[in-house]
Amino acid sequence: CTAPAGRLVPQRCGLADQLPGEPHVGMVLHKQIECVGAEFRVNAATAETQGLPSVSAFADGGFVVTWMDMRPGVAAWIEARVFQADGTPLTADLSVSTPLSTANEGYRASVEVLDDNRFVVVWSGETGGTSQAVHARLYGRTGVAEGAHFVIDQTGNPNSIFWVTPRVARLVDGGFAGVYGWDGLTESRTRMRERNDD
Repeated sequence: CTAPAGRLVPQRCGLADQLPGEPHVGMVLHKQIECVGAEFRVNAATAETQGLPSVSAFADGGFVVTWMDMRPGVAAWIEARVFQADGTPLTADLSVSTPLSTANEGYRASVEVLDDNRFVVVWSGETGGTSQAVHARLYGRTGVAEGAHFVIDQTGNPNSIFWVTPRVARLVDGGFAGVYGWDGLTESRTRMRERNDD
């Protein structure tokens, strides 16, 4: 098991994919690449299938994890949870996108802590079952949402929510940049959009 110093391992070492119904687990590592404490479960709810985690750290050592929750054949949506530096949960599971909604599904989330200690989650999703886009939502350090989600960019293709892989990075001015790429049957592309800190 190898990982960069000071980083969270968001799944069991050696497992590339999570088995259906198996919870996400993590370990906190310090600079000498040694585990600090025992393995712990990230997601509180385990009734559905969880996968595709993303993690970002706060300046104080705390961190936030996002993942995709799915009921196969029904819907997929994005969840998040905030933790203290020792791995103690600061929040319950947070529904970033609408859970169990066939018309407002969410896939493939990415999370980034911003310079002002807020965090932003981006994901591929749809609205009303017809509009496919890359969405984003801002949160405060304690996991309180700062308004509703908003669209970074329309992806156009009606099947793009299944193929788009969005990523997000903080900018030095407090804003963030969202980038996504996708490879569909009819086209391949990568795009980037920048947003200010509000």
